[in-house]
Amino acid sequence: MIIDEFNRANVSQVLGEVIQCLDRNQSVDIEMDKTTKRIALPKNIDIIATLNTTDRTLGTIDYAIKRRFMYVYCLPNPNLLIDLCPSVNFISLCDFLTKLNTRLIRATGNRDLAVGHAVFLSDHIKQDDKYVWDFEEFRILYNYKILPMIEDYCSNNYDMVEDVVGNKLSAQLDSEDFVDALKSFMEIA
Repeated sequence: MIIDEFNRANVSQVLGEVIQCLDRNQSVDIEMDKTTKRIALPKNIDIIATLNTTDRTLGTIDYAIKRRFMYVYCLPNPNLLIDLCPSVNFISLCDFLTKLNTRLIRATGNRDLAVGHAVFLSDHIKQDDKYVWDFEEFRILYNYKILPMIEDYCSNNYDMVEDVVGNKLSAQLDSEDFVDALKSFMEIA
């Protein structure tokens, strides 16, 4: 069974008494309507649950549930962009995302606040199994999706935003200014 966005629901309420079976590998007697019923999970069932640790608006999952699951932390993988996304004019999206996330995590101190590689994998620009970005589409993506995400991750602290992307790239820019700002950002150590 796969449960996507596990933390969007009240997990304790959704799973109910089944929670008790998750780590016991046995059946559990549950009293329901003045009778006792034995419930058990089949031996051949595995539960895979995904959740987004970045979304701070969702409730937390209590420790009684957390201890019943194993965790695999999945960081963004910029290297996927090497094969999937040809370079945009003079930049590699892999290099851009790597630099952006390194600086973002350093500024926020939180590895959950990173831009995922999937932001560059939009179906409307897919050609021959590659995600092809022209410069104008990349500028629009940056100005209206990536930059607002960075601002949000930095709690709209514009000094912090500048620490992440530099002072030139910290504002929405038109094409000519964007080229210069992007070049400057890629040259920042």
